[in-house]
Amino acid sequence: AIQQSAALLVRRMSKSVTREELKKHNTAADCWIAVNGKVYDVSKFHPDHPGEGINQQYIAKHAGKEVSDLFDKFHNTNESFEMLERAMDSPGVATSDKIVFIGNLV
Repeated sequence: AIQQSAALLVRRMSKSVTREELKKHNTAADCWIAVNGKVYDVSKFHPDHPGEGINQQYIAKHAGKEVSDLFDKFHNTNESFEMLERAMDSPGVATSDKIVFIGNLV
């Protein structure tokens, strides 16, 4: 219970990210995306993404954008959502999946 409370507190204290800020991170080397109102830096993750290149879909093509519809369309297992959850538990720190939770999209 304490660990869950701490994780919830960290999430609430997260940085706010405007759409303008999100749009600035629009390259493969500086690749931020927003999923369901949360912003993630996936610059180090996207080369390792299991679906990278399938049907000419590349995460970096969507850098700097809100991608919830695409995320939901292509990710139908809990694993993808759990990866984002793990990143949210430690904002600003890369997870073992190489995903960094930046903050909440405002």
